[in-house]
Amino acid sequence: GNAMNSIARLATLATLTLDPGVTFRFVKGSGAVLHVDKGTTSAAATGALVANGTATQPIVFTSAAAPPAAGDWVGLDFGNGPIVSDSLDHVEVRYAGADPQANGFHCLPNGSVSADEKAAISIYGQPAPGMIANSLFADVDGAGINLAYPGTAPDFLTGNTFTNVTGCKVTTPKNANGTCPASSPCP
Repeated sequence: GNAMNSIARLATLATLTLDPGVTFRFVKGSGAVLHVDKGTTSAAATGALVANGTATQPIVFTSAAAPPAAGDWVGLDFGNGPIVSDSLDHVEVRYAGADPQANGFHCLPNGSVSADEKAAISIYGQPAPGMIANSLFADVDGAGINLAYPGTAPDFLTGNTFTNVTGCKVTTPKNANGTCPASSPCP
């Protein structure tokens, strides 16, 4: 029963594993985004991203424009079912923050819901605590890391660097019941 379902799911899970030093360049103004995990829950996830660079060979996601600017491309988008194998370590996400045409998924500092989900990385389901480490978010129009789900916030501030990010470094997710607290931090 359950063991067979798990085996069948694992057999269909696609994992993109990137080598240290790889650079992805996204076309400005094209709505370019890297979608990962489009399942409705972690049990239904269809994909995983393993992007583990090194201090000397980070994996870079950036704009293809010359010169590049904040908001050239959307960013990385983890759907409703991020899974424990999703890993971003020694990654750089630069010049992201184009409008993803989504809103209302995270909390603003005043307790209201977001007017947009512009960010370098948007996560629409509860992530594993160590999913993002030793990474740089630079020249972003919006948040560095957008926690756009009802649940808890892992500590993605410690060990990551945020430079020229116009929004919160890490947004506040909604409470488990889908509401926002009266005030939310916006580091």
